[in-house]
Amino acid sequence: EARFLLRGVSTARLGRVPTTYAGARALVPGTFQVVGYAPDGVTVLVAADIDGQTEPDLVDPHSPAHLLIQRFSMTPDGGLAALPGTVQDLGAVRGTAHLLWSGDLDGDGVTDLLLDETSEAGATRAKLWLSSEAEQAGLVAEAAVLQTTGC
Repeated sequence: EARFLLRGVSTARLGRVPTTYAGARALVPGTFQVVGYAPDGVTVLVAADIDGQTEPDLVDPHSPAHLLIQRFSMTPDGGLAALPGTVQDLGAVRGTAHLLWSGDLDGDGVTDLLLDETSEAGATRAKLWLSSEAEQAGLVAEAAVLQTTGC
């Protein structure tokens, strides 16, 4: 059983942490993963190529991933529509990116992320993105980084 100790996060509370994804999903250009659910829509993590292309048939397969997080609302016909002003650029990935976990770690009812980047040299950077740290126009903000080096 995984346990977390958080300090300085006023919205965190004792108990189980709501989780929407746990695993090791590779994020290469043209892929996406639903990371959060709400009654009116979903939050999605999308990997674009260096030119911002996200369509699987149009991305450059050799491009490094560029991660975006965006909210979508449900349409009357059951589809999804991008909500204007809800796209946040998490930046380019140095190496290979993996989504390790998504849920509500800080207890504010909004999606948080744990991402991993592995460089070609074997260095890893685990990044924790919290919604409670986001600026007013953002969805998440980088709250912590654990970097290790390879050989």
